[in-house]
Amino acid sequence: MMNPLKQLEMLKNKGRPVIACFPLYPPLALFHSMGLTPVVIWGLRGHVAGTEASDRHLPSYTCSVARHLTEFILTDARDLIDGIFMYNACDTLRNLPEIMLDQLNDAGRGPGIPFFRMHLPMTSRDQTDASGYLKNEIRSLTQNLSDCFGAGFSSEKFQNSVALYQRMRALALAAQDQVAAGRLGFLDFVEVMQAGAFMPVEDHLRALEDLTAGAGTHNADASRPPEDKTIGVMISGILPPPPSVISAIAAAGMTIVADDIAPFYRSYAVMPAPMSDPAEYYAKFYDDHYPCPTLLYSGDRRPAALIDRIRQSRAGAMIFIGEKFCEYEYFEFPFLEKKLAEMGIPSLLLEIAIEDNAHTAAHNARIAAFAEMIKN
Repeated sequence: MMNPLKQLEMLKNKGRPVIACFPLYPPLALFHSMGLTPVVIWGLRGHVAGTEASDRHLPSYTCSVARHLTEFILTDARDLIDGIFMYNACDTLRNLPEIMLDQLNDAGRGPGIPFFRMHLPMTSRDQTDASGYLKNEIRSLTQNLSDCFGAGFSSEKFQNSVALYQRMRALALAAQDQVAAGRLGFLDFVEVMQAGAFMPVEDHLRALEDLTAGAGTHNADASRPPEDKTIGVMISGILPPPPSVISAIAAAGMTIVADDIAPFYRSYAVMPAPMSDPAEYYAKFYDDHYPCPTLLYSGDRRPAALIDRIRQSRAGAMIFIGEKFCEYEYFEFPFLEKKLAEMGIPSLLLEIAIEDNAHTAAHNARIAAFAEMIKN
């Protein structure tokens, strides 16, 4: 199983500056092209022992994503990162930089960690054209990175970095196809993708190549019923389900044929062709991004994109993995459930709280009952 702390220690020893990024969709290729190793601090459930440090500054009704990433940066990771990058998403994440910088300063680390912030316009393309503003944000970020780390920008290196991430995207999509076909276990896919967030992209590529090359040799079908009795299900959420939930889905006779998980499919479903100018590239990257509740301007496109994904995968059911206190996801659940019901697609909402790793029986029972209802 991936260990973020050990991964950071190994990255630190490789000599390239490590930049911790949040939330989900940072300009990874730009960082990579300028000699940095970006890591996406997202979804640390099971890897952070407690939240004592973050709980002194965040209320208990804050989602586990924010509490875990704050805890990780203030404690384990604070001496292993060389920079922090964030852009605006939900109200909780917007306010984390001040909290982190204040506490890192108190620990004697703050002045040594540069903080890079980018404002992503959240206005719909139908309302106003904010691309000029975003391009200026990207250009300012590029200059600030160059000034801080002494790495000049190279359009050739940027295009090479974009090509590497394009290759990663293609391999991730290929792995998902193998999961849908039953040749690869979804849990194996999850582990490689989560570990990839703490790897240089070159290492993540090799891990995905090994995963897809070994498809069919993994124990993908150990608890899977005969094909004619399998229920194809699509899962969605701001985080992937815990391993216990993945196992319960398989044990109930359901196969995950597609996902709409934020750090997985939403992250790499749409990527522009390589360009020499990062401002132009990321203006298109964010404008055309696969819809996600954290990208408010994409909200109107989300129901159609989700329904199209279900139809393409021929999923017969939908399971939403709800992260407790993630208000952006919960705003859309009732509407999406209604749209799916109109299509005859049954859906199940599972709420996962920060303490639910050790309490999975209720989730398992609901999954089994959901599968039984569909079969009958």
